[in-house]
Amino acid sequence: MSLKASDHLCRSCGISISRKPFLDDLSCLGSFDNYLNTNEPLPEAEATRLRHTILKDMSDEMRRLNSEMERVRSLMGEIEKERELLQTRIKRYTALTSPVRRLPPEILAEIFGWVLSSDHWTLFLRLNKGPWLLGRICSQWRHVVNSTPRLWTTFRIVYGIESSANCSPIGAVDLLKTAISRCGTNTISFNLELDNDSDDDVGGINLLQELILHSDRWKTAEFYNFDPELLPLLAPVRGHLASLETLKFDSSPYGIDPDLVDPLSAFEIAPMLREVQRNNVGFHMTLPLNQLTRYKDGWGDSAEEFREGSALNRLHILKECPNLLHLEFIHGLPDNTARPHANLPIQHHSLRTLHGCDDLFFDSLILPSLEELHIKMKDDLSERCPPKVYIAVRALLQRSACPLQKLSLLDIVDIPVVIDILHSCPTLSHLTLSFGFWHKEMVIRLGPLIRRLKATSSHDTLLPKLECLRIKIQHEYPTTICIINSAFCDFLESRWNFSENAMVTRLQKIDFFRSESS
Repeated sequence: MSLKASDHLCRSCGISISRKPFLDDLSCLGSFDNYLNTNEPLPEAEATRLRHTILKDMSDEMRRLNSEMERVRSLMGEIEKERELLQTRIKRYTALTSPVRRLPPEILAEIFGWVLSSDHWTLFLRLNKGPWLLGRICSQWRHVVNSTPRLWTTFRIVYGIESSANCSPIGAVDLLKTAISRCGTNTISFNLELDNDSDDDVGGINLLQELILHSDRWKTAEFYNFDPELLPLLAPVRGHLASLETLKFDSSPYGIDPDLVDPLSAFEIAPMLREVQRNNVGFHMTLPLNQLTRYKDGWGDSAEEFREGSALNRLHILKECPNLLHLEFIHGLPDNTARPHANLPIQHHSLRTLHGCDDLFFDSLILPSLEELHIKMKDDLSERCPPKVYIAVRALLQRSACPLQKLSLLDIVDIPVVIDILHSCPTLSHLTLSFGFWHKEMVIRLGPLIRRLKATSSHDTLLPKLECLRIKIQHEYPTTICIINSAFCDFLESRWNFSENAMVTRLQKIDFFRSESS
């Protein structure tokens, strides 16, 4: 038989492929197949023909095919490179037709404003953050960013050991100067945090002094972890706060003797100031209290820190703030702290919202316009509320006869007192029950309250205007919490399928929140 090569063409790509006839016609190998299923030796002539002819041709064909495959792989590699290059060009040139290229500058500026507003503090003093980053996309974007003042009016400065993510340690003052210059004549809002343990105190002080040069344009000023030793640096802003509306001041009272720190009067003259938040401020601040509509005072755990945050001081603030609408103080005095009692209760006609947990303070108030009352010790649920606070709350609501609409209670224990409190709130629409701890007896303890919340056909339904009930539970360890029982289901059903003559508002929403304290 002849083993001459014949040429074949690939039907797909046209490549010439030489093949041996025995690869198309295997009949010449049939005699050898018969021996594959036995252990008999081949005749000598057949073995010689297989060894010197057929296997040799097969090996030659294998080498040729390997060589052809390498050639095809090389060709495919070149084709893939051309394809990737073409794909890159298609992608790049398609971008030329993108609608974003045709957006007018004012639309781009609006989009940038929405992008940056997703983070309240949009501007960090780093070139890879906020408007700095947008300005690096192209010259058109850079022009829009640099010529849109409102993109540069709100920023956060964290300077010190842990500041690298927010504030470039090199050239931070120059970046701040650039940002302020680009916001034009607009007001500026900032959050400033200087690391007290940083070795580079000069850099932080330079940033503070640069901000002070523009105090007339401050709209919102937030100072976090402010070192009392730097208070004298704020003196130049006194009388130069024409635009200031919101002041937030966080300090560290530990190791500070208030008698050795001069009162901070830098913010006493601020005609537009309406909101003040203080946290751990262990020294006296003189403020234009008669202007304020919102005031918040937060404190740590040590009893000696309450010198400025005592109930009597809060009463003084309330007396001096006739226009106050929102008052919040975090962490009342420890339950066993001896405190002087105030005189007769003071009446405040403007206050709408009150957050806190201080029985002495509550015992000293009459709030006929109060709409929201939130009992809490801290912003989280880590501190338990003393039971005697609710006795003071009951008396406060009974004295005030206010149109309370929202009420938040923390760690309720004395259920009869709580029911009395709710009886004093016929207009209440939102009730929140928060628990900083939980144990299995709580469901039994809450039973009388849940049963009293059930709507009845009489006019004695507790909280007839209730629309939203929220239950928040924080527990130190994972635990099984079961609130839904037959009494709770009866309460829900009665509030949904109420009788028309019961004059009860349908319950619209129930929220459950559970978290584990860290």
